[in-house]
Parts: sequence; C-alpha cells; structure tokens
Amino acid sequence: MTKPDFTIIKNQTFTLIGEMHGVRENLNVLKQLVQFKLHSKLPILLAFEWPKELEREVGLYIKGEADELVWQNWDFVKNGDGRFSKEHLTFLSWLRETNSLLSNDKKIRLTCFDVSAKNWNTRDRRMAKHLLSVVKKRKQVVLVIMGNLHSRNKIFFIDKTKYIPLGSYLPRRQTVGVRLVYLSGSFYNLGLKKFDMSKEIKKLKNFEIKKAESKSGHDYVLHIKEAHATKLL
Repeated sequence: MTKPDFTIIKNQTFTLIGEMHGVRENLNVLKQLVQFKLHSKLPILLAFEWPKELEREVGLYIKGEADELVWQNWDFVKNGDGRFSKEHLTFLSWLRETNSLLSNDKKIRLTCFDVSAKNWNTRDRRMAKHLLSVVKKRKQVVLVIMGNLHSRNKIFFIDKTKYIPLGSYLPRRQTVGVRLVYLSGSFYNLGLKKFDMSKEIKKLKNFEIKKAESKSGHDYVLHIKEAHATKLL
C-alpha cells in the first residue's frame, strides 16, 4: 500500500482520525500512523470508539497478558455498524506482535471511550470526558479513531439541529484532526453500501494528505481513491 505522508501533520498530543465505519483502509492508515509515531520519544495510546468496558480485556490481549479475545460476547459487535470486523482482529494481533518487540516503557496501550447516553451531544461530551481522564495520567502520543462527525473540532448543524462533537472538547492547540475521504468503493455499516464515484478522482493521488477547508472541522483530509468494505465475523 502507498504510505500516507504523515510528516506534514503537526506533532500534537492528540491525532484524531475521522472515519466512515466499515472501511478496510481505515485500519491500514491507522497501522501506518502507529508505525510513524513509534519513532516518537513518548509512548503511544490508541483510543477506539468501542464500549469502555472492553478496555481491560483488549488491553491485556495486546500486551500479551491474555491469550485471546472473547469478542463473540461483545454486544456492540452484533450491531454491524462497522466498528469491529475481521480486519480489526488482524490489527489487534499486529499490535500484540509489535508490543512483544518493544520495551515496557514503549509498549502501545489502548483505551476504549464509547459510553451510553440519552442523546448524541451527551454521548460525545461523556466520551471526551473519559478520554481526557485517561490521557491526564501520563505524557503520551494519543491516536484516536472514530466516526468523522465525532472527530470535528467545532460545533456544526444538520437540519438546524446543533451538534457538539467530541473533538471540540479537546485542547485545540494540542489536537490535530484528519478526516478520511473516500472517493469510490464500498463500506459495511448496517449493510454493504457504496460510495459515490467522484468526478475528481483522476486528479487526486491515493493516500494524499492535504489541508482541509477552515470550516470543515478538520485540519487535514486524507484521500482514499477506492475503499473496500470490512468483513463480518
């Protein structure tokens, strides 16, 4: 796979990756970003939009302190919204293998920050609060992957309804947001779906990172020419 050029992204505490759930390339990009950040002097904390109750189980697995994940018992997997797939299991196995080669002070850690709430805004506020509480405990590089609406850094409106996203609660000077933009292909989110073909696709390079428009709520966009749907377990 062509590697994204992450050197153009500012070196901040938080790097937010805004995805469409259910795309295989999301995990390829995240893997490349982890490999890039491994050169940092600080340890890496990965943050997934998964129920926070899973944090201990998944954390022990990637540290090599548990032999397997009992993902069949995870209720959110049954939703089929693309947040967990065969590719995610492969990614977690890669994290486990990578950690086995790292010293204790450099091992990659993982947190899960999804919470239950009565509405979208309350959920995002609580997710941000949980994420900030975990990060305060030590100095680290934090890589967060979530739905692209949650990763925005400012309030937005859809059909006159006000949304206050998770990204807007994080310290602005310490946070950089990258939205993944898919120009064609498919994804799995409550069913197999397709992206509309873009007329501009021929002009863009695959995995090219560019500055985002100031009103977009993200700092950068990363173009993916063709997306491939993740596989159900």
